[in-house]
Amino acid sequence: MRLFVLSVELQAELSWGIDRDGNAIGSCSFKSEVGDLARFGVLVLNKGRVGRRQIIPEAWFDVATRRSTGDVIDANNRYQNAGCPLAYRYFWWFRRGVSDFTAIGRDGQFVHIYPDSGIVIVQISDWRAWRNGPARQCLTFQAHDALVRAAVKAQEGAHTVSFAPK
Repeated sequence: MRLFVLSVELQAELSWGIDRDGNAIGSCSFKSEVGDLARFGVLVLNKGRVGRRQIIPEAWFDVATRRSTGDVIDANNRYQNAGCPLAYRYFWWFRRGVSDFTAIGRDGQFVHIYPDSGIVIVQISDWRAWRNGPARQCLTFQAHDALVRAAVKAQEGAHTVSFAPK
């Protein structure tokens, strides 16, 4: 973990939950600040490369982010969001028909990777007091997509974009 922290140049204190044997719980309990989550997202966007150094094998990202029909979550599964169906693989969530993927944390935390446009969006939220989390998740994806469209248009010289929830 120390090598990872130093390699990615994380700035703040972080914690990662551990099991009874002292092993990091890979699927959850990672806590960090937004800037470091963004640095992590850039590491993922760059397929494990920091500057000129490859600190995680690129092949791992190719496997972890490759879509597969076996990764689709059944519509009747309690973890499936009927409003915006997702697939899941190696701790990443995938939407249908698009190339982006995201790590989704508890209560509205996202590290959203858009490889085609080279954009990472990090969102820190607190949805514990809110109901209808699945609807919020779908709206979050729509908002992230609108931000990416705006960023791409800004790079192209245009300065307007619209966001209309479905």
